[in-house]
Amino acid sequence: MSLNASRSGTRKPRNLQRRLWQQASLLGLLLIALIFIAYVRVFNADFIWDDESHLTQNPCIIGPLGFKEIWTSARAVYYPLVLTTFWALHKVAGLSPWPYHLLNVSLHAGSAVLLWQVLRQLNVRGAWLGAALWALQRYGLCIR
Repeated sequence: MSLNASRSGTRKPRNLQRRLWQQASLLGLLLIALIFIAYVRVFNADFIWDDESHLTQNPCIIGPLGFKEIWTSARAVYYPLVLTTFWALHKVAGLSPWPYHLLNVSLHAGSAVLLWQVLRQLNVRGAWLGAALWALQRYGLCIR
């Protein structure tokens, strides 16, 4: 009898953990889906604002300069990691805007999920809602 009691005792926490993990996974996927739905129009957009100086006209990305100059010259304009990402993506996708938009929306979605998880770990009530509001707000956010 004690053997059955110990088995059933360990099953309940495992089942509860599994259900909580599944619920968290579904909420995470929902958050990502909402972000992609909200920003779906960006995939038909062209480059905007400072994209000329950072990407389409930057000699480190498309010109004679390259990866080394991104990290060793003033052409990186204080954004060497961003320009390294642009340089690598340019090598793969050229100057088609949609891969850059896909990367940025994906990074934004990942950041929202990370924010939600941090708020959850801090036991903030409404953590998912807070992360969703942060991710879906339109002002002050620049999606390339």
